[in-house]
Amino acid sequence: MKEKILKVAREQLLLGGYSKLNFARIADDLNISKSNVYHHFKNKETLALEVLNRYETDILGLYNGLKKEHEGDYFGFFNAIEGTFWDPSIYNLKGGRVVIIEIVSDVDLPEALAKKCRTLYGKIQKIIRSVIQEGVDSKQIKKKIDVGNEASRALVIMVGMFTSGHYYTSRTKAKKQNYGFLVDWANSLK
Repeated sequence: MKEKILKVAREQLLLGGYSKLNFARIADDLNISKSNVYHHFKNKETLALEVLNRYETDILGLYNGLKKEHEGDYFGFFNAIEGTFWDPSIYNLKGGRVVIIEIVSDVDLPEALAKKCRTLYGKIQKIIRSVIQEGVDSKQIKKKIDVGNEASRALVIMVGMFTSGHYYTSRTKAKKQNYGFLVDWANSLK
């Protein structure tokens, strides 16, 4: 039951942010009592943190796996990352990429959740920064670049690309419009 609750909670967070996470709606969706939801999760914040913890494990596992798979191949890594943006299993029900922006869209987000999100973005940026540095060290890209700044640019491009699903009527249209932006940025550092 805990896994089912987490699945419904994840969708609620992704479709409306923290303010839309609602134990009564979760209970209704699963045909269980609200007290059953409380049996597994003390409150909304603990439930949202568990969703974020799992998301962090998934996304860092994906990016670290791609980094290892493309070790020494700067361009291969960014091609692979961009390819994941269009994977249907990573999208929410409305077609947008599962990303913490949806989760943190509420201005009243508890500090523990906001901190978790900032930390996760930092970890993603660290992976990107290390791949860029390896690209510099292996002479695949220019030596005279600001690695930290380029990692920030890459992260901004990534977030923009995988949230674009919200602005198009389908992932196919989003992909057609946006495919190649991250790879174009990666190539610009040659």
